[in-house]
Amino acid sequence: MGHDHHAVQCYIIAAVAGSVPHKFLTAIHVLLDFRYLAQVPSFTTQSINRVASALQEFHNHKESIVSDWQIPKLELLQSIVLSIHQSGAVMQWSANITEHAHVDEIKVPAWAGNNQSYESQIVCHLDQLDKCFCFDLATHIWQQMNEGGNGEDSSESDKDEEHEVDMEKTHLLGYSTLTHRPPDYFTISAALLGAESSVQKPYRMFATSTTGFHLATKPSLQLTIDEAASAYCNGPYFFTTCCSIA
Repeated sequence: MGHDHHAVQCYIIAAVAGSVPHKFLTAIHVLLDFRYLAQVPSFTTQSINRVASALQEFHNHKESIVSDWQIPKLELLQSIVLSIHQSGAVMQWSANITEHAHVDEIKVPAWAGNNQSYESQIVCHLDQLDKCFCFDLATHIWQQMNEGGNGEDSSESDKDEEHEVDMEKTHLLGYSTLTHRPPDYFTISAALLGAESSVQKPYRMFATSTTGFHLATKPSLQLTIDEAASAYCNGPYFFTTCCSIA
């Protein structure tokens, strides 16, 4: 519902303009101004006065919408300016983070149950998710440590027994940390150019002013030209291309 309300705020003025009285439109306009002004991350005396002025103008025109305004949430708007003076910006008390956590930790596990014994089923569901995450993390780390160490002639049975990590559900890339820093191909290329003639040529690493190249028989990233262009060429970004050679 919150996303729906946010979307309505973006088009409601244009949608009702010309079909409602001027005072009605003014009341909606200043109420939206009040909502946006109250959400800024920091305030000055001038910005606080603008918030209070927008709220007062809404009260001056609200009768054009409905005559009886006994709505608790609108009454709470009177305390926002005072709250800003006493406690600072309102947005620091946003409940979005806790509400999102409530969905992930309570609602989703509850939907996976059978509507019986909510507490025990939710705890069991979260415990199983944590165990699956730890297992996927351990196998992910093991695969990274042993990548390329077993050759390419492993048996089909070994491949069948490998556990496929579900990256969408566990978000391993968001939790796991790098065990080493990525290579700086620009620095390495510059060092190769100044190295002694004993270095084997042609170089497998070289760079232009904007792009570093590392030629490898087993590339870590396999992309088509179109995929690489779409992923890396949408802005003035520096990128490294890993190419495959025979």
